[in-house]
Amino acid sequence: MLQNDSLETIRRQIDEIDGQILRLLSRRARLALEAGRAKASAGRTISDPKREQEVLHARVAVGAPPLPAEAVTAIFSEIIDWCRYIQQHDEKAPGKRHNPEDADDGDRHG
Repeated sequence: MLQNDSLETIRRQIDEIDGQILRLLSRRARLALEAGRAKASAGRTISDPKREQEVLHARVAVGAPPLPAEAVTAIFSEIIDWCRYIQQHDEKAPGKRHNPEDADDGDRHG
């Protein structure tokens, strides 16, 4: 029984951490929306490959043992991709007008 109790404790901790990760992802996404709106107001494009590469390199440099660098890169690449996606589809961005013909099926990967 001790092993099961230990496993349940570990699983509860994982669930708590997952909740924290989701809250942080939501916060990051909201900030990305703000950044996208600021870019739109300044007449800048949403995509900034140089900045995205800087972010990826910085996150890999910090590391997250025992995750390998490839995992950190993959995770943050997805986060960046999704944040860019929500910026591009933000109906509240300055100068953004809703046009049903511009709508996609929601699949950002094609």
